[in-house]
Amino acid sequence: MSMLRLVLPDLCWAELSHIISYLSLREVWKLGCCNRSAFITFLRERSLRKCVDYDKLPARFLSKWSRHEKLALVSYPRSGNSLVRKLVESSTGVVTGSDNRPNRTLAASLLEFGYLGEAITDNSVWMVKSHYPERLGYIRFGVGRVVLVVRNPFDAIESYFHMGMTNTHDKALTREVFMSLSDTWTKFVSNEAEIWVEFHRFWMRKRFECPILIVRYEDIMIDKEGTMAKISAFMHEKQPPLGLERYTRNIAAQTAARSAGYEPKKVKKFGKGLDVMSDENKALVVEKCGKLMARFGYEVVTETDPTSLDGTGRVITGLRVQSEQEMALSLSHLDPVLNPSIFTVVTPASKENPLPAPPAAPVELNTALYINDYHVIRTKEDPFGRNITELRKGMTKGDTEPFATV
Repeated sequence: MSMLRLVLPDLCWAELSHIISYLSLREVWKLGCCNRSAFITFLRERSLRKCVDYDKLPARFLSKWSRHEKLALVSYPRSGNSLVRKLVESSTGVVTGSDNRPNRTLAASLLEFGYLGEAITDNSVWMVKSHYPERLGYIRFGVGRVVLVVRNPFDAIESYFHMGMTNTHDKALTREVFMSLSDTWTKFVSNEAEIWVEFHRFWMRKRFECPILIVRYEDIMIDKEGTMAKISAFMHEKQPPLGLERYTRNIAAQTAARSAGYEPKKVKKFGKGLDVMSDENKALVVEKCGKLMARFGYEVVTETDPTSLDGTGRVITGLRVQSEQEMALSLSHLDPVLNPSIFTVVTPASKENPLPAPPAAPVELNTALYINDYHVIRTKEDPFGRNITELRKGMTKGDTEPFATV
């Protein structure tokens, strides 16, 4: 059977992409596509067009020849990246891409959840998900602006531990299993607190080179419509894809059930990760992340306790997320040019802006910086990150005896 006639369910796209990687570029060109990524896009679209209600699907690919400003959607893992992708696809009608290799288990599971743009970074997508520089994606690509999603480190680190140990996006370890991994958890907290800080420091510095919109996960959970309105305005600010109305025409009639993605667990409170951290864990995270947490409006709640182990006479009991107005008041003493609010999109150096000039202008259309540009904050010896796979397999006999989950 000709490969052009293959019509496969979503779960098979990861394997298909792996097979395509063995084809020479000449063979791909004979099939009518300029590169492997475009070929995968073509086959997915061809499969989608078999649907009777193709025009009513929540999201579709743009033309690979579309000329528009591309955006990166970046975050530390488990900070709400996929949730924002779901909202963007639902509001624009355009598939979001990612820099994941599609033959990875977690990438394949996102395909199963309906994220059709896994491993696509070309112009057939408008926004591309990445965790750079926490890790390198499989391909380098340029973007004109960035949406940075931030989540408080207590919850992000806990959620990341569950994902790493279950190899899933929507399951968590049982309390009994979690307690049995207490030594690994303590090392994980210490390591990831540093990675969380370095990741956000990297993007805070990049604000002076590229327009970056900072969005907090907590604000999304409190006010999805209001937060999405900010993201949408940012996306449409410069050069959106031509003919975008063709993709958004049927959005009003769509329901959330038809959208891609998995629903995050209902959040009863922010800072729930504190419940599974010892006093030493909490103090460690505050020591390493405290300054940046304050910058993002995360306020640690403490209570008096003469028996506290750190000698301060206080223990950490919760987390409060400041409003935009509270943050503006608390940071009013800082220079707004050199220390802009996280809610301010900084305009790169110009006659009106005395900030340092960015690097020489790139030659690609609307490209302010490159994602996966060979800078990575994890060392090869880091036991976590992508190496957590080997750690987990060593504890579960190669994933043949997985941990119990809920």
